[in-house]
Amino acid sequence: MLLVPYIRFTLLSAKTPEEARAALEAKVAPPRQGGPDPAGRPFVGTVAKDRFKLASARLYPEGSRVPRRPVVSSAVVEGALARHPRGTRIAVVLRQRWATLAVIAVWCAVTAGMAIASLPSEEPVALIPALVLLVVYAALLRGFSREVGRVKALLGEILAAKPL
Repeated sequence: MLLVPYIRFTLLSAKTPEEARAALEAKVAPPRQGGPDPAGRPFVGTVAKDRFKLASARLYPEGSRVPRRPVVSSAVVEGALARHPRGTRIAVVLRQRWATLAVIAVWCAVTAGMAIASLPSEEPVALIPALVLLVVYAALLRGFSREVGRVKALLGEILAAKPL
């Protein structure tokens, strides 16, 4: 996860692959135009026989200033279910959506260009584009790592799984 937010991890569940798939299907809403499932299922996406592709979904909490509407994460969760001697092995890849990465790449390129253009200047203000770039990148990584923790916890709870 050096430049692009991306992580792989593996979980092990005592459930059979069929039981794990059924448990996952119960917590995954089908993709819809209006956003995630208002019933509160934690994921939106598709679950196939031995694969799944999901996005984390949540409602803003009560009392927040944002209207209470469903929001889908910009992180994509892809995984595979495989039989294991002790149950089911779940290999998971978590990454950002390509569109999100494209917008961030363009924004970072423009900001980096501004930072490079201001290097010959001896004014302290010339450091602002470089600092903005670092702060935004740190915020991106922090948000992604929080989403990784949330997804690991949800999948572990749904599938009764532990890290392998």
